[in-house]
Amino acid sequence: MPSRPVRTSTNNITEDEVHHPQPQRRLPPPATQRSILSMGFGNKTSAEPTIPASRPALPTSRPAATYARPVGPAVQELTARNFDSVIAGKFALVDFYAPYCKYCVELEPIWKQLGESFAFASDRLVIAKVDVDAHKTFMTRYDIQGYPTIMFFDGTNPTPQKYQYSRDLEPLTDFLEDQTGIRVADGAHLPKPSAVPPPINFASKPSMSQVKAIQAKPAPAARPTSGCLLCRDFSGPDGVAAQYPRQSLPRSHDQTGYLADVLCGPFSSATDKARAIFTWLHHNIAYDTVAFFGKKVKSTEPQDTINSGLAVCAGYAGLYAAIALKAGLECRVVGGHGKGYGYTAMKPGESPPPRDPTGHAWNAVRIDGGEWKLVDPCWGAGNVGDEKYNKHFSACEFTMSNEDFGLKHFPQDSGNFFRADGRIPTWEEYILGPTREEPLQLFSNLDDHGLSARSFSPPQKRIRVHSNEIIRFQFSKICEHWDHERNGQGKPYCFILKIHGVDGRKEDFVALEKNEFWWWCDVKARDLGAPGQVVSLYAVTTVNGRDMRGMTKKEYLGMKGKPGSMGFAGVAAWECI
Repeated sequence: MPSRPVRTSTNNITEDEVHHPQPQRRLPPPATQRSILSMGFGNKTSAEPTIPASRPALPTSRPAATYARPVGPAVQELTARNFDSVIAGKFALVDFYAPYCKYCVELEPIWKQLGESFAFASDRLVIAKVDVDAHKTFMTRYDIQGYPTIMFFDGTNPTPQKYQYSRDLEPLTDFLEDQTGIRVADGAHLPKPSAVPPPINFASKPSMSQVKAIQAKPAPAARPTSGCLLCRDFSGPDGVAAQYPRQSLPRSHDQTGYLADVLCGPFSSATDKARAIFTWLHHNIAYDTVAFFGKKVKSTEPQDTINSGLAVCAGYAGLYAAIALKAGLECRVVGGHGKGYGYTAMKPGESPPPRDPTGHAWNAVRIDGGEWKLVDPCWGAGNVGDEKYNKHFSACEFTMSNEDFGLKHFPQDSGNFFRADGRIPTWEEYILGPTREEPLQLFSNLDDHGLSARSFSPPQKRIRVHSNEIIRFQFSKICEHWDHERNGQGKPYCFILKIHGVDGRKEDFVALEKNEFWWWCDVKARDLGAPGQVVSLYAVTTVNGRDMRGMTKKEYLGMKGKPGSMGFAGVAAWECI
């Protein structure tokens, strides 16, 4: 995960207070931490908080840290033969890569820089890489599930530590310095090796006939890779899914077989096949609110769901599995409990209800690499609010990790968690959630903003305001690879936090800082407002009717007090106590 922003300015803190010792601030969490949200059916709240009317001036953003980097030799290429002998007794950071993986290709120049930075300590630290496509034994030896996978070896423990942060140079460097005690600055004073390249061997120059022979060969076909599902390009399967509306299907005794052929036939990737079915259900099946709220839900066959275009969760899951199986995918319907419509989070002091993993259904499907992936085509298709169905595509119900999926889904069969660590959560752990209290409220769909629900902090709904504690509000992109323009709907909006001042006497709006990954601001707890008031996070979406994607904090502050109107979208909310 990218480097964590450090608070160097003093939002909401007067100048005469700056020199006083401050409580420990809340920093962006490591990737292993999780937060949970509950917003009814489909994990969405339809209501939004009150729109703000004014905006204050705030400090400017913080500069990024820099450091000197000495030049050094290239990264060591390891194989199944030399792997153990090279890293034995040393610190080692190893990139397990595949040559056809675009993220591995993007990492290569950064990895080389990292090797050069620590070259002066090559007797103690090895920076290396392994082509796991050529040396497949490492896939099972270290349980490698995707590319690139980076692991740290401490020279003594045979079990490595998986690196789970950003693959940028600075966080990689910080990680190595923390783990090894070796500082890049220690090598800055050492003389640099000669930069003169070796002489070119002109005798090896190919003839013109050899060049033409190579040029005449057809280019090899691109090899598929699942990569990161969160930022994978699904335009292919999503486009195919939109071409076959339910009403235009041929009248056939086997419409599920027809859909399996037209939706999945164009793709060799199991992941793309699974996605095409998922997206088709969003376009063509609506939640049957009449049956659900009228308590008239009954079991239906996949063909009935196609004919009516209506289903509840079991109908979605049943149709998904029927199409997937006829497309040659391994797929199953999973029954259990879901924190969807009607679910109420635990209040402080409440005891968890008796174990009852019923009431919802979803799917498990095998995708590329043989991985069992949990997906929820019902929640992915839309959501319910005020007893009405809102058609809204939620890609996260396909792309989120099985661990995150398990925060809102508890299967009847414990074999259907499919966590990477193999752990089986308890019912109490599931009901209480990571915060063990009611989580913050998230509005709209975070997919629209390209934000990670689990990155939000504070993760709990209620914040105590009678203290001088500095509260850090923060959230991040959906993943480190995410590009808002390439993967999302465009450049991100500027985000602001609405607070109410000491005892609720002074409404204020705090514009958030940002870097390449995080958004954040630091506010004194007592400045958030009085007990019972709500602290709200908004995206500034329009100014005088013009879309404001890409507006910076500086540009936003420059518009303060000028004639015109601003539009806002609610993102999150906390309650003062």
